[in-house]
Amino acid sequence: MVDYKRVGLRIQKQRKEKGLSQEQLAELIGISLSFLGHIERGTRKASVETLARICKALDADMHYIVFGDPSGHSVNSELLRELRELVQRY
Repeated sequence: MVDYKRVGLRIQKQRKEKGLSQEQLAELIGISLSFLGHIERGTRKASVETLARICKALDADMHYIVFGDPSGHSVNSELLRELRELVQRY
């Protein structure tokens, strides 16, 4: 199961490491500042497409953002491949 609060915290961490404000990231990926705030707090769920745009903008690994395990061991390889393909599209 996905822990959306932790997803939001990882997005926030990556955004801050890139030196971006919430407003800048929201504009880059085409969502409202309010929605990005909800995503970062874990109070709203982002679509896979929105997560892919966030990961692309932050140059972040989608598996890490969603699951928190940078090694890729906790998800099957087919799902991981599909997630990476989605990120490449955005």
